[in-house]
Amino acid sequence: MMIVGVDVGGTFTDVVAVEDGVIKTIKVSTNVQDTHLPVLEGAREAGVERAAVFNHASCMRP
Repeated sequence: MMIVGVDVGGTFTDVVAVEDGVIKTIKVSTNVQDTHLPVLEGAREAGVERAAVFNHASCMRP
């Protein structure tokens, strides 16, 4: 089972995937106008289509 977590920050969007005890990290530059784009890019790179769980968090401040 794969679990994917995403955190959108002001500079980078971080994606962490855990599958069968293996941890994969992906760092994508945040697009402050379209914050969903780096989320999708990182999730695709992580292999999100295999994920049973997808968590999203954000710490962006105005």
